[in-house]
Amino acid sequence: MPASTLSLRSATSADIPALSAVMDAAIGELQRGFLTPEQIAASRKVMGLDRQLIEDGTYFVVQDGVGQVAGCGGWSRRRTLHGHDHTPGRDDAPLDPAHDGARVRAMYTAPAFARRGVGRMILAACERAAAGEGFRRMELSGTMAGQPLYEACGYRVTERSEETADGVSFPLARMGKPLTGLVTVSPAGEADRVLIEGLMQFYIYDFSEMEPAGSADFEVEADGQFAPYPYLPDYWRDADRHALVIRVGGAPAGFALVNGHSHHGGRVERNMGEFFVMRKHRGRGAAAEAVRQVLALLPGQWEVAVARRNTRALSFWPRAIEAAGVSGLAVAEGDGEHWTGPIWTFRAP
Repeated sequence: MPASTLSLRSATSADIPALSAVMDAAIGELQRGFLTPEQIAASRKVMGLDRQLIEDGTYFVVQDGVGQVAGCGGWSRRRTLHGHDHTPGRDDAPLDPAHDGARVRAMYTAPAFARRGVGRMILAACERAAAGEGFRRMELSGTMAGQPLYEACGYRVTERSEETADGVSFPLARMGKPLTGLVTVSPAGEADRVLIEGLMQFYIYDFSEMEPAGSADFEVEADGQFAPYPYLPDYWRDADRHALVIRVGGAPAGFALVNGHSHHGGRVERNMGEFFVMRKHRGRGAAAEAVRQVLALLPGQWEVAVARRNTRALSFWPRAIEAAGVSGLAVAEGDGEHWTGPIWTFRAP
């Protein structure tokens, strides 16, 4: 079955019976050739469902076109590295994204769907979600059967150990992967306002170099900073405004501010009010990927306007919009009153 027929969603408590069946089959069948029958039996004591992941909203289900569960897996913001609901040594304390690696947890594929991209799909979703919350690396405890997949996806062994149950030991490997280069876009919470305020200083600075000689605009104030962006608070107050944080490798790298203001005059469903990616990430595909994710997060009728003097943006935006797979793409020149420069309109996705 091709991976294109599979879909991924968040797990709910209603999925638990189906998830338990998949886990039971995966433990019993997919570990053959890696563990002895006695070791497989012992592994059941520490492998299985951790309902905390479902409660936290960090556990995923992959299913085929008729709703059959093909696999499951997730990630965690908590310290527990592996195990089920009652595994000894659980630690539900929160991780620190600045110093700790997010956990990949409870990865299982239904034997009938093995080697069909299920595990890769779940890992990619885990990495995107963790990076979107500021984590910069992932960690997991891998079984012998799971290690080939993890290694193929960029994880490397950092420590080998053994788990013992009923007097029988079986091997595990602690593995890790940096999230370097992974681009994520996520809605900005109230706590992110200070972050965007800081990044806005660099954004305004970029515009200052476009000013003609003798211009009085884009001057810093007595404290050496540009005046605060006056509309930023509105993005946490108005329903038609959306503030988004762009991260690369889990580290803040930019922002997007989306509103309903049309540069033709009047209103539009979506308008890219402001968009910024730090210079160190430009020219490497991060900005174009961020655009794609913004449009996917906020579908609808869009407008993107670029000032005629912003030559770099004039080159970037038409390529980024087309690469995002939009429909109904058209471009028109601003009327000189509401806007001077091209205005792209399209529907996303």
